Amino acid sequence: MNRATDERNAGQNGAERFELVSRIADDVAHELKNPLNSIVINLEVLRNRVRSGQPDAALDRAEVIDAELRRLHALLEAMLRLLRPGRRDREVVALADVLEDVAALAQAQARVAQRPLVIDSIPDDMFVRVRRDALRFTLLHVIQTALRAAAPDGVGVRLAATRRADLVALRIEAAGVPATELDTLASLGNLLSESGVVESECRDGDGGSACTLLLAQARELA
Repeated sequence: MNRATDERNAGQNGAERFELVSRIADDVAHELKNPLNSIVINLEVLRNRVRSGQPDAALDRAEVIDAELRRLHALLEAMLRLLRPGRRDREVVALADVLEDVAALAQAQARVAQRPLVIDSIPDDMFVRVRRDALRFTLLHVIQTALRAAAPDGVGVRLAATRRADLVALRIEAAGVPATELDTLASLGNLLSESGVVESECRDGDGGSACTLLLAQARELA
């Protein structure tokens, strides 16, 4: 691959990432504001409880503030993780860690879309060889597409992973969504292959469709 092709692919990938980050920022903007508003309100309530000599009630407010701070921290950390440049080469990582990277943003998008999102528990020893930052973008792209298309009264979107010989199959299932609406993988261009996806497909099934991303399985962390 020559330098001109490398530069063209890098530009395309950058545009794809910028577009996805912009859409996510639009989706979760109020998810960032809500915790801040809650903290401000509960701080004032806490002060009033302390002044009126109600320590137990004040502690209750402190717990609410703590929970909101954790929620805000998870969202901000997830956004910053997307914006930080990642390693350009593939590495062996636990798939559960990659899903944890995107979980906060995915769940925030699910709340905005008012669709349920279930991420199945992934075994800690399920290792894959991927470019971690590219796989994050790929997953968020498919999840976002599925959430926007999922039926409001359906079971929503589900992520699950299984082993297939030397591969790991990561499935994103969307209830009530035909594969033609879910399959936007072609729009990812080089980002899909760079992420470490060996093969991908979207198919119709009972009650909806699923996109499957096949990743190279690794035996252990490097």
